[in-house]
Amino acid sequence: LEQLVAFSYIRQGNGAKAEPLYRDIVAALSRTEGQDSPDVLRARIYLAQSLFVQNKHSGAIEELNSVYPLLVSKIGEDNEVVLTLLGTRAASEGYLGRYDDAIRDDLTAYRTALRTQGAASFFSVGMLSDAALSQCMVGQYTEGEPNARKAFEESRKAFGLRAGLTGGAAYTLAYCLIGTNKLDE
Repeated sequence: LEQLVAFSYIRQGNGAKAEPLYRDIVAALSRTEGQDSPDVLRARIYLAQSLFVQNKHSGAIEELNSVYPLLVSKIGEDNEVVLTLLGTRAASEGYLGRYDDAIRDDLTAYRTALRTQGAASFFSVGMLSDAALSQCMVGQYTEGEPNARKAFEESRKAFGLRAGLTGGAAYTLAYCLIGTNKLDE
């Protein structure tokens, strides 16, 4: 129940309330299950998300960096929990201006989601769109614009033009088109 409450705080954007709860949860689960159990690792991802929503991006990245290899060894790289980790880490990296790292993580998550969930999944579209935005933000338009187009088209086909994910992908495509001076498009 404590995990549900803590997660609710994250969903509300209140990382300051979620963080101490997740620290307690990680400690309690570590005592009963061991520090590298899947439950502990998952709770640590949520701890990192609580740091993320507080704009404590360096702390979130540090936590996720330590969890990532353990998590992959326990549940494999194709698990959706790993995609969540990569997405959170990429977003934190982007906020800190570490765009090469953000692009790496977004594209890793995209390739995994593409292979396991298909091109029209939320993770596939979202991760490709996020990678494209970072690529265009650093001037990598040759890579970013086609990725943005692909993400937008996949989202449009799968979810429709009014979906929030499609709107986000449209923003990324527009950002890339402005950068390439394709203002009419």
